[in-house]
Amino acid sequence: MNASAEPTIIKLPLSSYENMQMELAWRITQLLDQYWEIRDILEELKHRLQHDDFSVTIPSFDPLKTFGKYQ
Repeated sequence: MNASAEPTIIKLPLSSYENMQMELAWRITQLLDQYWEIRDILEELKHRLQHDDFSVTIPSFDPLKTFGKYQ
């Protein structure tokens, strides 16, 4: 066995390489679009939660005293 053997370089046809580059670019673009869409949704939710008037719960409500209510 020859210890100084160099690794074999596999050359792809240019069209295959270009196709892989285009697919990789497309996937990156899709991921970035999804990221910005999710970020916009989260920003909208954050804005709604900061400016939403939540209804006040009834102070006499005690969930521990509802035992047997649903039997």
